[in-house]
Amino acid sequence: MQNWAVFDRAGHKFTIWTYYEIPLNPAYRLGHASGDMGDRITMSFSEVPKGRLDFYFKDNWVWLNYDVTSFGRQYVGDIKLVPSPYVTDNPYECQS
Repeated sequence: MQNWAVFDRAGHKFTIWTYYEIPLNPAYRLGHASGDMGDRITMSFSEVPKGRLDFYFKDNWVWLNYDVTSFGRQYVGDIKLVPSPYVTDNPYECQS
C-alpha cells in the first residue's frame, strides 16, 4: 500500500489518498479521505483488499490503525507514519 497525504496545519485539515499495488500490475486508488487533524480520518474499502484504515495524530506523530484482509490473510495493527514536526503551515511542502 502507498499513502499520499496533504497536511494543512493552519486550517487543521488532513487529506490522504491510498493506493494498492499487486505485483506486475499498476497501482490503483483504494480511495481518499479528509477531515480535521484532531479527529480520526477513516477510509473503508470492500474490494481486494477489504478493510479499514484510520489515520490519527498521537504523541506528535501521524499514526495508522489498520484492519485489512488481502487474499485471505488479515493484517491488524498500529504503525507510526511520520513525525508531526514535518507537517508545515504550507500544505504543499515538508520541513527538512
